[in-house]
Amino acid sequence: LSKRNNLIVFLLVFGFLTACQEKRKREAFYYPVDSLLSAQIDLLSDGHALLNKEASINGKTESTQYAPKDSSAWASELDIFFELDAINKPINKGSYQVQRNLNDVNSNLSVLQFTCTEDLPVASLKVFYLKELNQIKKLEAVYKEANSLYGTTGELSLEFQDAYNKPRLISYSIVGDQKMMLDDSVSISIRGTIQYPN
Repeated sequence: LSKRNNLIVFLLVFGFLTACQEKRKREAFYYPVDSLLSAQIDLLSDGHALLNKEASINGKTESTQYAPKDSSAWASELDIFFELDAINKPINKGSYQVQRNLNDVNSNLSVLQFTCTEDLPVASLKVFYLKELNQIKKLEAVYKEANSLYGTTGELSLEFQDAYNKPRLISYSIVGDQKMMLDDSVSISIRGTIQYPN
């Protein structure tokens, strides 16, 4: 990718990852996104997982493969997904319609769905699971952010597979668009697939 495109990718990722470095600990009113991700980061780090990452901006693609060195590196890779825990902020209690035990039309999975009734960054969150909620197979969300410099809308996804009777992250994706002030809209796609040595 060109230097200009690299800068745009940085700005897009920065936009998606607006994020705070403070410890994210709060009661999970709706769904414990923070706890789920923290447990996965421990598994990824302890398992010395390998990441295959493909990033695309307006159709131009770059691929990398590497092993993030520790839990901090994995937390950085998955940082945008921690933003989904905003549904659990006390101020957002009552801002989501909750639908339980929905049937996924594309599989034999059940769905727990949260739909925002206000204009909040996490517009929706879906948790796909097998029989019990702790048997999670997939998490999907729509995340949006806007300020005076740019507007961003993204579809986020995490996929899991059972390993030793626990869910283990096997892939993630971020697909979205960003409209920057005085510039054209830019499309971004990030896909990560994870391999475990054992």
